[in-house]
Amino acid sequence: MSKPVASCPPGSNEWVEERVEQRKGVPIVIEFQSTGGPRFHGLARNLSLGGAWIETDSPARFGSELLVYMSLPGLPEPAAIRSVVRWSRPGAMGIQFGRIGERETQALMDVCDR
Repeated sequence: MSKPVASCPPGSNEWVEERVEQRKGVPIVIEFQSTGGPRFHGLARNLSLGGAWIETDSPARFGSELLVYMSLPGLPEPAAIRSVVRWSRPGAMGIQFGRIGERETQALMDVCDR
């Protein structure tokens, strides 16, 4: 879970994408919370099986463990996905998903394949 998303080879100014899963630009309203904390709202601007870029007025700190809730097609209730914040700045954060159940994985694949 700790592979970088991009790197800059020595002697180069060019960043090389290293994501395992390609991101899909599909806006999805989400909620997220730290353990025992309040829920905050956000908008997942892009999504993959590995994680999401989230626009929010309340980004969590780098390294924070979150529970992310999102409604996905074919699921009767919003999926609750354990995640880790991999970067954070004012107005946005990038999260990496932890283990995802089979139904949630299929629902994410359906969204990303649209």
